[in-house]
Amino acid sequence: IIKTKWSIYGRIPSNPGILHINHEPIERVDTYKYVGIMFSRRSLFHEHYRAKAEKAQRIANVSFAVQTHVGVIPPYEGKRLYMARVDPHLVFGCEVVLDVVTSSLRLLEDVQVAYCRRLLGLTSRCTLVPLFTETGILPLNYRRVVLATKYLSYLLSLPPTHYASSALRDSIALAQAHQPSWTADLAAVLDALSTPACLAQRVPTPVQLHWDDLSSSIAAAQLEERIVSACHNGLQQVVNAAVRLRLLRTRHSFPPAPSICQFRPYLSIPTPAHRKALTRLIVSDHPLGIERLRHGDRRRPQGVPRHLRLCRFWIVERPFAIDWPPAILP
Repeated sequence: IIKTKWSIYGRIPSNPGILHINHEPIERVDTYKYVGIMFSRRSLFHEHYRAKAEKAQRIANVSFAVQTHVGVIPPYEGKRLYMARVDPHLVFGCEVVLDVVTSSLRLLEDVQVAYCRRLLGLTSRCTLVPLFTETGILPLNYRRVVLATKYLSYLLSLPPTHYASSALRDSIALAQAHQPSWTADLAAVLDALSTPACLAQRVPTPVQLHWDDLSSSIAAAQLEERIVSACHNGLQQVVNAAVRLRLLRTRHSFPPAPSICQFRPYLSIPTPAHRKALTRLIVSDHPLGIERLRHGDRRRPQGVPRHLRLCRFWIVERPFAIDWPPAILP
């Protein structure tokens, strides 16, 4: 009785009354934690997202606090710290709490973006795509739905007599009848997938959920591959379209990189200052005029158009400093 609570979802009547069990009153609450997941009356899982984002941010801050004792954390070790300590909180419960409310998901994505920027030594004005293409970390919306798909594959592998298997079949039947269900939410999340290009812009990369994908664990595994492929295609689209990411678009790897999203060898440069300077140059987050003049200030609120950001040394032969390596790497 002590741990038993009750709540009203939706409009609260003027006289909700009091529930009793064995003549003992049960407390009515607005939020309640059950098996680690916070349920909220106003927005079912918003408190869960907020609590996990706050906890992940605290752990990220503690992870970087060790730099006062051991020096700058190299990106490879920082990525391992992220996957071991921060990522578990960002994906907690993603198998059942699907990201149908994007505003709640943004709370978790902000933690991931801030961690990656700090790890690579980039500013808040850098584009988001290099945070994933250079480290091999998947964007959080794809990461969470991939884990949900793995959970779907597990459910499909269970025997028909298992309770979870029965619940999945009921969920599929509800989705086919166009009723709210976990399967319907999964289809909505897949259809709304998008690649973060910048803070205010995203490139849609929808993935269609077919009924055949729910037939077996093998079909669910193929759905997972399509999600990862859509993520990589979305990242490549942003790189191809972004003017700032010319160096990423034209680089060549030997041997050829198997995927656009992987940990890059130059991030293993041992000197932190050299590594950060090269990273900022490659992802176009450097302090050169071609980027600094992009942003407005008190004198130029709208910034300087790109064709007017001229190099003062090569103004005739080479108008853009970033277009000619000797001008920026003397």
